Amino acid sequence: MLRHVSVAVEPGSVVAVVGHNGAGKTTLVRVAVGLARPDGGEVHVAGIPLARLGVRAAARGEPTLSPAITRRLIDR
Repeated sequence: MLRHVSVAVEPGSVVAVVGHNGAGKTTLVRVAVGLARPDGGEVHVAGIPLARLGVRAAARGEPTLSPAITRRLIDR
């Protein structure tokens, strides 16, 4: 279970999520990319609510997540 999580990543940064088994690494990433919903609060990418991001957002030139990363998370 994740609680009180706040993450800010600057454009161009590389981030590693590390921790013990069961610490919530996969859950954190799944929530961040929209494959799981948070029990409370919301996720924003570049100040835009995650719910607005997706294929249509890409067509508008808004930030989206890499399809390769999303595919790997779905396959877990």
